[in-house]
Amino acid sequence: MRLRTIETLLRLARQAEDRARVEARGRRKALDDSTRLSHTLRLYAGEYSDQLVANGVGGNATADELDRQSAFKRKLDRTRIEQSGVIDNNQASYNAAIEFVSQNQMRTRIFEGLESRARAAVKRRAERAEQAVLDDLVNSRRNFESSGTEGA
Repeated sequence: MRLRTIETLLRLARQAEDRARVEARGRRKALDDSTRLSHTLRLYAGEYSDQLVANGVGGNATADELDRQSAFKRKLDRTRIEQSGVIDNNQASYNAAIEFVSQNQMRTRIFEGLESRARAAVKRRAERAEQAVLDDLVNSRRNFESSGTEGA
């Protein structure tokens, strides 16, 4: 491949790697947010259960209040379970994003190697061309000296 083509592909690979990293950071933030929300829900559900037990000990809650409290507690538990599914999905999404970053890093390293080899080949060709010019000059000088026309 020509060096210019490889440089273009390398630039595109680096851009793709950067985009993948940004995407992975976003997925990580979503995972952290959902984990934090789940933890908050778990704490709130525990506090609410403690309040229900404390109110039950006093014995001054009506049946209607107990039904509402029980329904709210079931809703909290259901939300906590749903949040657990969200966390699992976010974790899988984050893992996929990390895998994509790894693939892009590998692709970038391959193009960097190709670029390095292409630059070395260009340098070798330039050195060979320069050496050929020098050899031609030396041969011309020898031919000139051996022709016997030095004094002419």
